[in-house]
Amino acid sequence: MSNNISIIREQRGLSQSELARRIGVTPSTVSRIEGGARKLTQDYLMRFARALNCAPGELVDQPTGNLDRAALIPVVGMCARNAWRVPDLAEPTETIPVIPSQDLAQLDHAAYEVVDDHAAELVGEGGYVITVPVTGIRTKPLHGDWLVIRSREGKMERYSVAKARVDQRGAWVTLDGDDVEVNMDNWNVGIVVATYLPLRRG
Repeated sequence: MSNNISIIREQRGLSQSELARRIGVTPSTVSRIEGGARKLTQDYLMRFARALNCAPGELVDQPTGNLDRAALIPVVGMCARNAWRVPDLAEPTETIPVIPSQDLAQLDHAAYEVVDDHAAELVGEGGYVITVPVTGIRTKPLHGDWLVIRSREGKMERYSVAKARVDQRGAWVTLDGDDVEVNMDNWNVGIVVATYLPLRRG
């Protein structure tokens, strides 16, 4: 995939060495990524975007078709310990720009805003976790997978992020200090495959 990193870097008046210093890589790595000799991964994309103070989508020339549409991920909920609420059945209107890895591009992606959940360990408050269905990757969760869990009590529900523990009985997560089984009441809606932290301007 081609990219616009060198163009935006030059617009910012930065050398490859200065950009490399800001990102924490060598100048040769910057040169190889700019020239397409090294893959622009999701992690590098976010780091370049922060260093160049631009949106991630500005750095890539996205192809048309399914991958282009998949780059805007719908935000379908928030992860917060006390955010019990009646489910919102309306279609999500907020999206965030995420470039899926090639092996996951054909899967359904969903984003969840991080408020005060364990997901803050992954991305920080105000960031987002990106999920795909577990079945798109493997038949069941593995020990150590980060999962988004939808819990329900009566008409109320909430989303939480928790790390899976797996034994002979099945998959378990810790919610509110209690070990609970991943089941219909605490449903695994997706496995976390990426994080997104918006640029903070001003």
